[in-house]
Amino acid sequence: MRVGESVSVDLEFGPEFRMHVFFAELEGSEYRVRLVGGTGGLSRTIPAKAYENARASRIILEILAEVGEGAGEINLSELLWRWVRHAGPAYLALEALVLALDGSWRMLPGGEVWVGKEQWPRYDRIVKVVRASHQQGHYNLPLEPELLPGTVLVGQYGGMEGVLGRVEGVIHRIGEEPRTEVFCS
Repeated sequence: MRVGESVSVDLEFGPEFRMHVFFAELEGSEYRVRLVGGTGGLSRTIPAKAYENARASRIILEILAEVGEGAGEINLSELLWRWVRHAGPAYLALEALVLALDGSWRMLPGGEVWVGKEQWPRYDRIVKVVRASHQQGHYNLPLEPELLPGTVLVGQYGGMEGVLGRVEGVIHRIGEEPRTEVFCS
């Protein structure tokens, strides 16, 4: 496994993840790796660009195309009279535009970028929380590969059951103790 390679991760249940090797290091007889969704292109630097009378979806699609990322569903089509995309990492340009339009973006398991307004459906299962930091909205769960941002999460912890919050971020950690880290608002 080498930095820059594309890989697919199949956990035998849940979706297959199309990912990019961002970091890889051999530790003894095992690799320690960091994988990011898609092609890893969102960390690439893009030049500044000014737009006039452009749809947000067009700007988003241009950003993704410039860095070799695939577009999933893009549901921000507002007309922008003027927009200046600053030079820098593509994810910052995408984030600035999406936040200005009160939207969200995320990488889907298949490696495509989704952009739109959150609907916040409830996640279809009640999860068991292994470790919780309620004030920070940070929770550790047994591996839950189907869990994605954009849902409302209900969990069991300390004999209680309740809403943990809106899932803003998810990290799946695979290793000796596979787990899913969730960040809720």
